[in-house]
Amino acid sequence: MVEQAGLVELAPSAIFVRHLETAEIRFWNRGAEELYGWSRAEAVGRVSHELLQTEFPRPLSEIEADLEQHGRWEGELAHSTRDGRRVRVKSRWAVQRDPDGRPMAFVEANTDITEQVRLLQQADAAETQFRGLLESAPDAVVIVDARGAIQIVNRQTEALFGYARADLLGKPVEALLPARFRRKHVGHRTDYQNDPHTRPMGIGLELFGLRQDGTEFPVEISLSPMQSASGPVVISTIRDITPRKEVEDRLKATAADLARSNAELEQFAYVASHDLQEPLRMVASYTQLLARRYAGKLDEDADEFIGFAVDGAKRMQDLINDLLTYSRVGTRELQLQPVDTGRLVSDVVADLAPAIAEADANVVAEELPTVHGDPTQLRQLFQNLIANAIKFRGPRAPEVRIATERQDGWWQFKVQDNGIGIDVQYQERIFVLFQRLHTRADYPGTGIGLAICKKIVERHGGRIWIESELGHGTTFWFTLHAN
Repeated sequence: MVEQAGLVELAPSAIFVRHLETAEIRFWNRGAEELYGWSRAEAVGRVSHELLQTEFPRPLSEIEADLEQHGRWEGELAHSTRDGRRVRVKSRWAVQRDPDGRPMAFVEANTDITEQVRLLQQADAAETQFRGLLESAPDAVVIVDARGAIQIVNRQTEALFGYARADLLGKPVEALLPARFRRKHVGHRTDYQNDPHTRPMGIGLELFGLRQDGTEFPVEISLSPMQSASGPVVISTIRDITPRKEVEDRLKATAADLARSNAELEQFAYVASHDLQEPLRMVASYTQLLARRYAGKLDEDADEFIGFAVDGAKRMQDLINDLLTYSRVGTRELQLQPVDTGRLVSDVVADLAPAIAEADANVVAEELPTVHGDPTQLRQLFQNLIANAIKFRGPRAPEVRIATERQDGWWQFKVQDNGIGIDVQYQERIFVLFQRLHTRADYPGTGIGLAICKKIVERHGGRIWIESELGHGTTFWFTLHAN
């Protein structure tokens, strides 16, 4: 008996003995002192259920009846400690009998499971939250194990694929794909498991889903690896992109129609402007002949009318020539080759020498790169921009500076002037065909030059834009691919 008492004293569980009839504590081991905080002297003689403020899972009388019938009972109880904490214990009761076999006391052994219960409650709460998020997700969510078997699906999966949840669990995820994708998908899945990583929506394979009724629909899938208690799993988020595909198809069809329409319009503009050249040249020639032969011989009204006709014919010639140039930019195939833009700009400045001298302008070009482009069109681009900088000058002598810098595989060109500038509200309009910000009396032109510049840059894969402030000059920027 002494040896048994010693073993009980050394046991890690809280063990105490209470009298069968009075429920008074007769024995209280060291484990009970450590768990509950009461010393043996304080606990012995007290009623255990009152001392520990025991919370039973069912009435105590039923538990004791089972105990007397079967000789033992076990379950979970809630107790209070001396400092007021509530603890959860795994409790095991046994009947202690006298030498004649009559029950005389109950032995109770309690193991503290408070932390385990807390962790389980946290896990249950986390799982409840996870399930709630899963069920409220707007996309289908399918969780598969390392074998590709479906473990969890959400409500949206049922709605999207038309299956009941129970019909999907345990099936290979390839059941949700059309047959023609399944074999390859097994290989893709194996590759992904060898290198698991988060793959955002919209990256990766273009796939189709298969509904239970056999209909297919385009999907995007994001993948996220996760370690679960049973091993690695992959969370697949599946989105039906049918509406987006329909919009994309409509946009592609519209873009194709626009491209075809633009090509037809460009061809029409080219043919029309080309065919108008000869009759217009005849009209201009005869009106100029009238002006030379009959100037001063008719009345003043006739001289004025002839002047109007000559001026109109000349402006029409300029407009048709520019329109023909614009259409050629879009219809003529690019003759791509290395172009030394420094030498090209020098040639343009030489061509513009009379206009530069007349305006007392100064054109300065820094060291410029060699690019891959069409030399004729690039020459036209620089000529239009430099000529514009000289034409739209203010009271000061024009200063034009051309420079470039390399940025992320592009050459970014800058053509800067000190001219009249452009109001912010008009800066989007200047690249539109026939858009003019000034009258012909102030600044002559057809309003096509900058539209030609934009088309040239875009045909070379770049973009063009401006920075300007009214009265403080303008800077044109454009990009070309670096070699």
